[in-house]
Amino acid sequence: MDGVLLRGRETEPWVYARAADYVIEELDLSPSDPQRELLRKHRCDEEIVAVCETLGVSLETFWERKEAHASRIENRRIRDGERTPFEDAEAVFELARDRQLGVVSNNRHETVEFVAEYLEFDEVLEYVRGRDPTVEAFRQLRKPNPHYIFEALASLDNSDGWYVGDRPKDMLAAERAGLDGIFLRRTFNQKETPDVEPTHEIDSLYELKTVLPPENDDC
Repeated sequence: MDGVLLRGRETEPWVYARAADYVIEELDLSPSDPQRELLRKHRCDEEIVAVCETLGVSLETFWERKEAHASRIENRRIRDGERTPFEDAEAVFELARDRQLGVVSNNRHETVEFVAEYLEFDEVLEYVRGRDPTVEAFRQLRKPNPHYIFEALASLDNSDGWYVGDRPKDMLAAERAGLDGIFLRRTFNQKETPDVEPTHEIDSLYELKTVLPPENDDC
């Protein structure tokens, strides 16, 4: 989603920092300045675990509250027009006339779902999935793990297809899921080279109409 349909490659670090501040206030925590700076980072490693233990809060509780606040902040930014869809994102509306389309993103599910609804992509997308706001999902289930792609395929009752992404790990996730990868070039990834060679490289979502199989073929 980010970098493919929506401008901006990811949630900006300050969003997670502000979300952490909200959680610290909610839970009435008293971290030292270095501890606060760690909690404000978008990390979920042993240093964060240690800080949470010192403050008397479980990592899971802090993380899930932080994720929820990050989604609310980011959704508000999208609603306020700070992040907008790429012009070529409208290509999905034409493609959906004859094909099953879905979105699987490493972004938080609450934000992915909001983007689909607010920008009206949900009118044509048959499946929308972001990562769960849990420690396990962040550590283990994000792409290049194809976990959520397999969920999408099961929901769509399909076993093959095409996966469009703007990151090298998207192509790896596609390969692991048994899909053909399509690498979308944007201004921010011109120098990146996927370790897994994509089936196609495109410079615009409009090009999907020419690289995908004919409309009556399975895809």
